[in-house]
Amino acid sequence: MMPAMPAKFAQLRASLHTSLNTFWQQRTPRERQILRLGGVFFLLLLVYLLFFNPALNARTQLNRTLPVLRLQAAQLQGLSAQVTQLGKAQNPALSLTRENINAVLLRHDLKADNVVLSGDQLKIGLNKVSFAALLNLQDELQRSAHLVVEEARIDALDTPDMVNATLSLRLQGEAAQ
Repeated sequence: MMPAMPAKFAQLRASLHTSLNTFWQQRTPRERQILRLGGVFFLLLLVYLLFFNPALNARTQLNRTLPVLRLQAAQLQGLSAQVTQLGKAQNPALSLTRENINAVLLRHDLKADNVVLSGDQLKIGLNKVSFAALLNLQDELQRSAHLVVEEARIDALDTPDMVNATLSLRLQGEAAQ
């Protein structure tokens, strides 16, 4: 059954070739020249419509929207700088002491198994804590004490939302000085 299909296609191809050849031979040289030029024109039109026109339209649209996007980016940078300045003015950095860290932990109903302070570094070990509470703790430490996570090891427990975690944090940027 499979060899019959290629034979049908070969027969159809031969028939089509014969029909086109007969059609071409019936044309005068002038008609053949006009058909060739029409084919070249159609091919060029197709290439333009598929490749060049979309690129030109996209370029025009980009040239129209790029200045607006640059303005918006500059505005966002200005707003970001304002937020940073307001955050520093309103939230003085929490001093990095064991008492302050324990107070933050208590606010989140967490008890650290291990708290190690070393210069501008802090390492906290927590066992069997809620992942949501851990994220809230990390968020508050970042906002109030300007600490950023340098390394985190979080192991999920069988109980949903419960983890064992070890966080290594350090003072960020200007707060470290």
